[in-house]
Amino acid sequence: MDRLQYDLFAEIDRLHWWFRARRQIARVMLRQLCTGAQPSILDIGTGSGGMIEVLSEYGRLTTFEPDSQQMEITAEKYRHSHPAVQFITAERGLDSLAPESFDLVTAFDVLEHCSDHTETLLQWSNLLKPNGRMLITVPAFPSLWGANDELSHHYRRYTKATLTEAFTGAGLNPSKISYINAFSFIPVWLSRKIKEPVDKLLNPNRTAPWDFSVPSAPINLFLEHAFACEKYVLPHVDLPIGTSLVAIATRSPISSKTPSSVGALARSK
Repeated sequence: MDRLQYDLFAEIDRLHWWFRARRQIARVMLRQLCTGAQPSILDIGTGSGGMIEVLSEYGRLTTFEPDSQQMEITAEKYRHSHPAVQFITAERGLDSLAPESFDLVTAFDVLEHCSDHTETLLQWSNLLKPNGRMLITVPAFPSLWGANDELSHHYRRYTKATLTEAFTGAGLNPSKISYINAFSFIPVWLSRKIKEPVDKLLNPNRTAPWDFSVPSAPINLFLEHAFACEKYVLPHVDLPIGTSLVAIATRSPISSKTPSSVGALARSK
């Protein structure tokens, strides 16, 4: 990833309603999870660093991004404003971290990039202390598969059942799995089934999906508020539908499961 591509995605991450609302959802979850002394947090798949400011408010943050160029730019960008954050390079890898050294592992829209999600979750779980917890988001419903998934090199989209199965297969106990971004499920489904095929027909040379851009300011603000309002209900109920899933899982105090290998994320992206 060159600097121009990085800056473009970082700007979308900063401004786009979906990323902005997801950060608000994450804050609600982090308030529930980080109630004691400053926990040790590992963020996997840090990307352009859109979650660094949020996560660093709740604990001692370590970040990992398997794209070495992207991590180099992110570290350069945040080192001065967030000097306490540790940046783990792809060269060091997750296997350079001591097992059972983190209270919380986060991965925001990362697991879908991994070819073997059980092996990946085992690796992440191995970095958690006993009773440590994991907070992740993933895209939901295979029926919403579209150009964004293909261009982002996703392997799958999840349902509540398949994500539960992935957790339990890795020896993790899910305590909350809820759909999020419920209001846009029908518009996104229609866009995947109708708008994207038409757009592809009319614009065969398009290199990015039609919705990979920031809407006008009023629309962007409206969509952000529509998505973010779910933060008021998520602590109390699980939503039955949405374009994404948010999940919390706990590592068992004693687990016989161990990762079959390390570096799963780095190999899969």
